[in-house]
Parts: sequence; C-alpha cells; structure tokens
Amino acid sequence: MKTRASARFLAVVIAVAGCSSDGGNKSSGTSEVAVDLFIDASGVRIERVYSSSQFPLAKFHNHQNNLVYELVDDSGGRIVAGQVPDWRMAYTEAMADGTLSYATQRLGWGGGSIRLPAQAGTLVVRDPATRAELGRAAFNPTIGRIRQALANDDDILGAPVEFSTDGDANQAVDLLFLGDGFTEDQLPQFEEASHNLFNAFIAAHYYNFFNARFNGWTQNVRSRETGIDDSDNAVAKDTAFDTGMGMGDLRRCVFPTTSEGQALARKLGQDAGADVVIIISNTTEYGGCASNGLFAVTMDANGPEIVSHELGHALFNLADEYDVGASPPCAHDSSQPNVTNHGTADTVPWADLVTASEFPTPAGSGGVGAFEGAGYCPQGMFRPEDNCLMRSLGTPFCAVCAREVNRFFDGLAPPTDPGDGDECPAEWYDDGICDPCLGDDPDCVDICDYSDTCDTDWGEDCNNCEADCGSCNTDPAACGDGICDGAENDGNCGQDCGCAALGQCDGVAPTGCWCDTSCADWGDCCADIDVCGF
Repeated sequence: MKTRASARFLAVVIAVAGCSSDGGNKSSGTSEVAVDLFIDASGVRIERVYSSSQFPLAKFHNHQNNLVYELVDDSGGRIVAGQVPDWRMAYTEAMADGTLSYATQRLGWGGGSIRLPAQAGTLVVRDPATRAELGRAAFNPTIGRIRQALANDDDILGAPVEFSTDGDANQAVDLLFLGDGFTEDQLPQFEEASHNLFNAFIAAHYYNFFNARFNGWTQNVRSRETGIDDSDNAVAKDTAFDTGMGMGDLRRCVFPTTSEGQALARKLGQDAGADVVIIISNTTEYGGCASNGLFAVTMDANGPEIVSHELGHALFNLADEYDVGASPPCAHDSSQPNVTNHGTADTVPWADLVTASEFPTPAGSGGVGAFEGAGYCPQGMFRPEDNCLMRSLGTPFCAVCAREVNRFFDGLAPPTDPGDGDECPAEWYDDGICDPCLGDDPDCVDICDYSDTCDTDWGEDCNNCEADCGSCNTDPAACGDGICDGAENDGNCGQDCGCAALGQCDGVAPTGCWCDTSCADWGDCCADIDVCGF
C-alpha cells in the first residue's frame, strides 16, 4: 500500500465518504485507523484494522447507490458518520467490439475500506435507498486482522511471487494476479497468461510513454475443476473464487458469484499488500467486470485493454468519456479531471492544454478542446479530445488523462512512519474521504444517517436529512414539479419519484425503488417500471 507525497494531487481511495464537521462530529484531533469491511446477507463484518498510512489507492465509482455508516459510542452518541459507494455492486463497460457501455450488476455482497477515529464503538451501516440497516459490528481500533476469509489452506499453493519489478513497492502500483478455474496442473498456464496480460498493457502506448510504475505479482490458488460457472447454460464449477459468466444481457460481467469467492480474493490482495487484484478466469469467452479495486477478466485477447481502461478509474480518478444515450438534460457537475459541463475555452478544467479554436469543438477534429458527449450524457457534457482510452478501447490516453497518470505516479511516496509522522496529514484534506481529525475537512458534510429518527442534536433537519426529518415543504405536494416530497411516491407520482424522474433505466429512483433489469428478481421495482419497457 502507498501514501501520497503531498496535497498537490488528491489521494485516490476506495471509499468516498462524508461526515459532519460541526456538532455531529465529536472526534476532531483524534488519530485514525484504516478499516476493511465486508457486507453480505449476514450483515457487516470488520475484516481488518491497520495503519491509516496503508490506506488503499484504488477508488470505486458507483453511479447508482451509496451506503451510509456511523460509528457510535456506548451511549449511542455519534462519533463520526459518512457515506461510501455501494460496494455490493459490480460494473462492466467493454463490449466485444471495443466500444464501451456502462452497466451494473447487483451482487448482494461486497467489501471496501474507510478510515475511522481510533475510538471503540459500534459501526452501523445502512442503505439510504431502502433506509434498511444492513448490519452493525463492534469496532475495536486495535490494529490486526479480525476475521479470516473462508478458504482451504491446501489450495493456496505458496506465497505471492513477484515476476516484474518496476520500482520500490512504495513508489509503484502493485498488481496481484489470481487465477480461477485452473486446476493444479494448469497453474503454469495461469502464470503465463498473467505475464502476457501484464506485459501487454504495460507495452501498449497507454503506459509506456508516462512515468507509470507497476509491479506484477502472481499467487497460485488451485481450483478443483477447470472453467467457470455459466448460469445461462446450467454449468456449475468448483473453483477457487467462484467466478462465473453474468446472466442474460449482462453475460459479459464475469465476476465472483458468491461472497466467499470475493472475500477470499480481497483477503489475498490485502495480505500481499496489493493495490489492485485481477482475477483471470479460465475461459476464452469475452467478458470482464470490476468492483472496488477487484477486477475480473477472461483469457480473451481484450483483457489488457479492459485492465488499462479500468485502472483509469481505480487509480487516476478518470471519468468515462462516452455517452450511453441518456435523455437530456443529463449534464452535471464533475470533480473528475477529464469531463465537464463547461464548454468554452476558458472554462474547461484543462484550459491550459487547449489547442482548438472552435467551441464546442466539432467531432472528428484534432487537438484539445471541448467535444460534446461524455460522462454518459450526449448533450451538455464535454471531453478534452475526440477520442481517448476512457471513451473507447484501443485508443491512447488523451493529453488530459495522460497528465493525470503522470501526476499520480509523481505523487507516490514511501509510507509515513506512524511513530514519527503526522497522524493526520494535510494531504487528507479534501481528498474525498471524511477525516474528522482535521477539524474542518470539507469531505465531512453528510450527516444524515437514514435511521428514521430526526436527530436534531446531531445536526439533522429537513434541509439536510429529509429522509429522517421529513420535507421542509409544508404546502400540498405538487406532482410534476420535479421534487419528490410530501405524500408523493413512485406509485402516485412517477414523474417526480419513480423511473420517469430518474431519466434512465439503470439505477435508484428518488423514492428508493429501482429501475433496472434485475429489480424483479430483487423485488424492489418502482411502480412505474413499465416506462422502461422491461
């Protein structure tokens, strides 16, 4: 794991959190520890507590749903609260023809990391969409592993082996490759596939022109059977990480199909000190999926392209530059460096790199400008160049994305010695995760805990926590005003509260119901799901 050299480049992390920095925050000045969590149907588990200087680099973007958490003391008083992307989701992007189209797969389980004050208490996690408590766990800030993932020790054949070194572990990104569906006598094939995939994406023009530094590792874990699960064709295999092809329209989403498989992959990555874990599934069919620093790809030739693109999200905070035909208006503010809702030469975030003379810049033009169509939105969102790796596979990084790659690697630094260094370093300020030890961290802004109780003592009110405190609007609800409030719901006002309000059929509507192809299986479809044509 790595730390950042300075505050000039925002730290890239798995969890994007928020918390109160006023009366709801009682932990200013307290040192913090990193905490790995896992969530599944049985509840919330704390897997590991470790030094905050080793907080993971990989970042997870979830455009559908968040989870909220709070750490409370023995009296029920809040120590800190925040939010993270819903780790129970995976996403797939790459199509077999090299084009990109974002689609999500709801798994029902997942893991990630947060930082917490080093104060004992109870950690509670809730789903704000359904307002359901997902679980709670006693939190002890003592550093150490709390729980071991389920695995047969005799199937893990030795320690990780480094096969490519490109720098000190603290100043390079460590990628751990794991194989699934490889029996013991096939593990040499897995090792060869890992080396080939690693060398292919490094050798491509995406990374060999930059200051990129990657170390490659493999760890041999044998499967009992060859191949992976395929539910569409009633194929079930006994493999180490339970990866399988996705179902139906999401067949290309190859990923662990059980919480135990995902937990084992994450545990091996944590134990190896890996920044990103890549599972190579033993099938030549096209596919790949990612969730929170864990990638799964197949033996298909597009694997290196998929890894290259996904690292853009996980490490460099790059947004997707393609659109998916969402219905305008869909333009939005973005904190990511390569997309914007500003389309003039002096307002784009990359104004210092602009070479184009026409704005918006016509499609097919060369140079750096403002090309319309980005961030899944065809109108009102702009990208720096006509094409880029973040828009389609087989394409180099644009100049703006290339700069972010260089900034990232320039910022890597050896870990701080907790005994001598700052326990609350300045580079944590405004890095996307709440750090109450800083006192005024702008990331600490969301204090709504979605507990169905309006906690005014903790700063909740109708303005910042309508879910718990009700609407500030005392006038009768007006369906069609674009605001889901009062007595409105997805049943009586879909245009404000349901799928019609969402504007797309892949996500959570304002009232907390879902508009996607799997909502019928989960039993949480909005009442107006028919507008999606499913």
